[in-house]
Amino acid sequence: VSVESRVKQFPGEHLVVSAGKLFCHACREELTTKMSVLKSHLRSKKHVVGKEKLAERDKRERDIAAALKKHDECHHPKGEILPESVRVFRVKVVTAFLKAGIPLNKIENFRSILEETAFRLTDRRHLADLIPFIL
Repeated sequence: VSVESRVKQFPGEHLVVSAGKLFCHACREELTTKMSVLKSHLRSKKHVVGKEKLAERDKRERDIAAALKKHDECHHPKGEILPESVRVFRVKVVTAFLKAGIPLNKIENFRSILEETAFRLTDRRHLADLIPFIL
């Protein structure tokens, strides 16, 4: 059975094809295409919790996007040119740095890992402009 057909058999289970292999996005692990193992995985507590965490993350990102849109209406009437997903990512990065007590001037030390699988960051001075929005 092909990896693509397994993904189609289980819609909504956060299964994807990655480098030709079956990958569970909720659990962040590679899976076999064997039906019995796959069904067992999908019933596992780890998978259920992983799906819940993804749902929470998606909700949090929608909330950030809505707040950014409202903020733009007040402060940037012409709108922003950056895609919403990039702006949400940048807010999440700045929020994480603030919560951890890490100064934004240290962002250069983390830039390569943060940009590796996600979006491009901007200069730390521009990221600092997000602080009033976050607070």
